[in-house]
Amino acid sequence: MDTVKTVHNLLKEQDKEVEALAKVDIQATVLKSFKERMAKSAITHPVYGLCSGPGCSSIGGGAFTELGPFFPKGHGRGLGINSKSWNKASNLLFIESPAGVGWSYSNTTSDYNCGDASTARDIYAGHYIPQLAIALLDHNEQSRGYKFNIKGVVIGNRLLKLDRDAPAVYEYFWSHGMISDEIGLAIFNECDFEDYTLDGKHNVSATCNEAMNKPNDIVGEYVNNYDVILDVCYPSIVEQELRLRKIATKISVGVDVCMIYERNFYFNLP
Repeated sequence: MDTVKTVHNLLKEQDKEVEALAKVDIQATVLKSFKERMAKSAITHPVYGLCSGPGCSSIGGGAFTELGPFFPKGHGRGLGINSKSWNKASNLLFIESPAGVGWSYSNTTSDYNCGDASTARDIYAGHYIPQLAIALLDHNEQSRGYKFNIKGVVIGNRLLKLDRDAPAVYEYFWSHGMISDEIGLAIFNECDFEDYTLDGKHNVSATCNEAMNKPNDIVGEYVNNYDVILDVCYPSIVEQELRLRKIATKISVGVDVCMIYERNFYFNLP
């Protein structure tokens, strides 16, 4: 495994950053990021963190804006310590998937190929985390050699049942006065969520798709999808502040709502 000995503009603190690429097949690789735990705990085995939607970055998302040990600083030109990082309790191994997501490349193999393990993530992980766990357990039953020591799974903000999870978004908007009765009624009268797939031409009807597009236009990017009471970060303002080396941090209910822009800026530093 290749050790990263320096991280751009990171204060020298009590953490160790390891990144590597595990070869999946002759054409594809998957980036991993390992954060060794900062304190002794009963949970010493790795927790594998996988991204949610296809092509989402577990490194840029989970590791650097959610539960990893580092957060981008407000000016976007360095990293600070996340005081609530999960690696205080366990080793974290973030895996970029599917293959092709990520930046680095390595021909070496992982040193962390044994011991106990857990898997964790959100959204589509409501499907692929249980499926992955089942596949590993099936392997254990058939293998006469190496066996995976799976101790558990953690799924947050999951997508499990599309015909329930999809309409729940519009029910929430409607019940909180974010869309009108007219739009809410149109959605639930025109859309058959039992035959619903994510945005596509084969959805139930053109009137359904039109009805569901209206809330997206109304709510837009100026409402936080994960917490509608939070203030939002205005892209044009924060991007200008970052270019001018100003602090872009905007705290709302204890959360830096501009963090994703600070992260994007940091990861694009030369």
